[in-house]
Amino acid sequence: VSMNSIFAMGLCGAGTNNARLAQLLRQLASYYSREQDALFITRLAQGLLHLGKGTMTMDVFNDAHVLNKVTLASILTTAVGLVSPSFMLKHHQLFYMLNAGIRPKFILALNDEGEPIKVNVRVGQAVETVGQAGRPKKITGWITQSTPVLLNHGERAELETDEYISYTSHIEGVVILRKNPDYREEE
Repeated sequence: VSMNSIFAMGLCGAGTNNARLAQLLRQLASYYSREQDALFITRLAQGLLHLGKGTMTMDVFNDAHVLNKVTLASILTTAVGLVSPSFMLKHHQLFYMLNAGIRPKFILALNDEGEPIKVNVRVGQAVETVGQAGRPKKITGWITQSTPVLLNHGERAELETDEYISYTSHIEGVVILRKNPDYREEE
């Protein structure tokens, strides 16, 4: 039971770098220093907590409301295996399933050739725009930044100008952009 609780702590704090949770996991690591199985799970939870130094996440929702099935499947595979922690510790390679659910919190813009480009994006709190006429703003209280940009939970981004067109409807993760042939620069 304790190993599952320790793993759940790491999973809940995945990618947050939460200081209080990190302190708890450090204390648990020193407490379980002589038990190798519990220490292994504690180190795994610490790795999840500090995922990519805070630049990666295991959030099961894209854009705060679209379910990411790959992340959900990777978490469920590991969670079902941990019903019997001794089984998971014998078959520790199943923890690699968590890699499929890890994705970036940041926005990286690429052009058609796959080269990184700097594009100005507006980052702000997400606003629900379903049922509104025209092209309403999807964010409020935004700050204009150039890519790469780190997105926090509940934030959304949109392109500042129409100079580029995105191949995806949501601006998050790695975004491929193409030049807008109809774009005219304002003077």
